[in-house]
Amino acid sequence: MNPLDPILLTIYLLSVFIFLMQIKSSFNDEFVIKPDDAWITHQLEKFDLKDKVKISFGFDKRYEYNKINQFGIDVKNLTEDSSVYIDWDWSIITNWREVGTDGGLSARRMTRLNPGTTIDLSQEQVFSTVAPKTTFSTKVTAEDCLQRKDTPELEFKIVKPLLEFKKGKQLSEFQAQVIEFEFFAELALRFAGLESTHSGTRFNILCRFVMTHLPWTAGLPWNPK
Repeated sequence: MNPLDPILLTIYLLSVFIFLMQIKSSFNDEFVIKPDDAWITHQLEKFDLKDKVKISFGFDKRYEYNKINQFGIDVKNLTEDSSVYIDWDWSIITNWREVGTDGGLSARRMTRLNPGTTIDLSQEQVFSTVAPKTTFSTKVTAEDCLQRKDTPELEFKIVKPLLEFKKGKQLSEFQAQVIEFEFFAELALRFAGLESTHSGTRFNILCRFVMTHLPWTAGLPWNPK
């Protein structure tokens, strides 16, 4: 063995260690959001709607704190001859809370972000129609995240995150991956053309989302973002 080999190996291992510590110290706290599909399926089954409508959501692969301000919703009408109406003014988004706890949630009106149009929060939102065998896709946020722009038009901009985080014991435990957070969205749906037990009835479908903090190793170069 070359006398220099142990020295070179030590230098190499030290370099790797320093590299990993730099990544760890520079890693921005990030988390993922996943819809609780089993929960949503149970909600649809409760109202006998599993074979009539499918609800899915679009989130980024990961988020930094206070960077999420909207997310996507897809509503697929599975019926052959019935329309589905989405009542936005009856739909809500909550704040977050620790998984396994009760209470602590506040409801905000869900607001549809329709590109190319203005929003007047003083008026009722027009419901959206999903024709049979079609999918309706849109982006939504909470009403309290919006603020009117300084323009003559009725335009709004998103001025604060949908989910806000502040330093404290809960956040520290979340960062340490000791606990998870959750929040909810309740989507109000109506049907036209179904049997009398469904037609015209408003169904409030409560959807649950689980937030999990990522370990610092997620910041390694070979881990995709």
